[in-house]
Amino acid sequence: MKTRNGFVSNSSSSSFIIAWKKKNEDVKKLLEKAFAIPKFHPLSDITEKVVNCLCSQLNENTFYTEDDYLNYIAEEGEYKEKEILKFIREGFTVGIGSLSDEEYGIEAMLCNTDLNYKSDDLVIIHEGGY
Repeated sequence: MKTRNGFVSNSSSSSFIIAWKKKNEDVKKLLEKAFAIPKFHPLSDITEKVVNCLCSQLNENTFYTEDDYLNYIAEEGEYKEKEILKFIREGFTVGIGSLSDEEYGIEAMLCNTDLNYKSDDLVIIHEGGY
């Protein structure tokens, strides 16, 4: 039996991949379309918060070429290497991010949600928190 001494956290974190087909396409517009809720709906402001939360995670971790990603993993360590390289080879731009439920609001909710989506030009892979 293993025991742990010291601080134990009940917090969760999760990583995600967003891949989009059009290099010049703004990923924010594609996410808004994927999560669209009619403007008259009482929950419509959630779309904007979800999209902004996901996009804020992608700023430094976006890969356009295999070399971009291989340079990243040389410094940071690999993360779903085969899957990301497959997307890049298929012409996708790939961004990776992480979410934590130590934050509040939308990020905490997204951390613990299976947020998977696939269309011709947008893929989100996220299994929820752990």
